[in-house]
Amino acid sequence: MVIRMRLRGLKRVFSRGRWYVYRRSDGEAIIQGFEGSRDELMRKLEDPELMQAYNRPRLQKRNAADFPIETLGGFIHFYANGDIDRDRKQALGQPGAEEAGYPKWSKLARATREDYLDGFEFLRKDFDILLTDITQPDLPTNAPTRNGRGSLIR
Repeated sequence: MVIRMRLRGLKRVFSRGRWYVYRRSDGEAIIQGFEGSRDELMRKLEDPELMQAYNRPRLQKRNAADFPIETLGGFIHFYANGDIDRDRKQALGQPGAEEAGYPKWSKLARATREDYLDGFEFLRKDFDILLTDITQPDLPTNAPTRNGRGSLIR
């Protein structure tokens, strides 16, 4: 059974033979330069990736504990022992001590935990990404490398 729902808050624009779809609240482009009919555009909006982009602002407001461990948010919640969802002063004063959390988190220095939490907050918009979808980017060919003696080659 398929349930169809109206996607609210989207602006659809047809210009120069192509479709563009933007979120009205922040102007973020969801689809750019789609060639096809309006019906094809509506079918394209049903794709899971586009539904995830549409729902992303609501997912950013969720706590990391609400995400499964297979996602970035769930993993960060595990690693930070829940401190990512706690008040910052409280989390830095007394680190989280969840039994199912990472045991070495509480042994990190306060400044290190603060730096990690700042970095995790920066990643909050991507907490819904599955860990299996994260790959290490290829190094650019002009990146400095080390020769056999350990010195940088430029």
